[in-house]
Amino acid sequence: MDFVTDLRGEARQWLPTLGYQDADQLSDAEALTLYLRIHHRIPQPRPRSFHRPAESLPTLSRKEKAGLAQLQREVEQGKPLRPRLSTTLLSRSADPLFNDWGVMHFHLGNRLQPDGFVKRTKHTAYAVVERDRFLLLAVLPHQPRPYEDTELLRRWQANWPDSIARFQVDAKVDDGTREISKDPALILAYRDKGYNVSTVVGGRTYLPMGGGVTVDGGAVDALMEENRLTYEARWLQRDWQAQFPGQSGRLRFGYQEFVVQDSAGNLWHQQAAGQAFSPVTGGLLRATHAIWIELGLS
Repeated sequence: MDFVTDLRGEARQWLPTLGYQDADQLSDAEALTLYLRIHHRIPQPRPRSFHRPAESLPTLSRKEKAGLAQLQREVEQGKPLRPRLSTTLLSRSADPLFNDWGVMHFHLGNRLQPDGFVKRTKHTAYAVVERDRFLLLAVLPHQPRPYEDTELLRRWQANWPDSIARFQVDAKVDDGTREISKDPALILAYRDKGYNVSTVVGGRTYLPMGGGVTVDGGAVDALMEENRLTYEARWLQRDWQAQFPGQSGRLRFGYQEFVVQDSAGNLWHQQAAGQAFSPVTGGLLRATHAIWIELGLS
């Protein structure tokens, strides 16, 4: 019985639900890493208020205008936004704009393609997606890409200062950080090397709003989630073996909390590490990624 191995194997099974079809070519460890990287880039479907910036939007084609209106409806209705994301979502490529600044971009096509993504458009919507708000920063041409343009952050700062303020630091910033913030080429170079630096906008200094990038280009937040799940799988196995010695079990992936399912279908959960397992009451289960356990109790 090894819950960490179970966790990684379950991630391989879940990758196809995100649209990734080559999971059988990955090791179990790679599957968990990739699953969490992809999942991290997909806004969870839930109704959000849609907010536009004070700055005017560019002239869009008729189809792009319709696509932007459709995007707003999808946001407000809590529809899945995955089809509007970059097709690099299903590759091992990173999203440096999102990982560094927390800004996502959405294509404005209205026709779903066979690959599960909407038709690509000349202009894309750049936004910050919060739990309950969708903050539209700008609609800009996809090429040349504006991924290192601090104008995106200036708009975030000007339109929703309450949102970006939580990333602000008051520490003194050296001239090197200021120079990097002025030069898109330097921002790109630092991201490519996996270096995390503060960004200066409007005289204020901000830590990476997207959580930062790892040396291999991934998201720091996704890596931290992987470490958390792995650690929790280990202590959950320890606690289960202590409470039910000799009982084998299997870790399963799928609910928001750790849950144990016995052979009769009853669910059990643990309030905190080291505490006894107790029966699950109504309302605990919510469909999103996390962990539960299927155990063969005799």
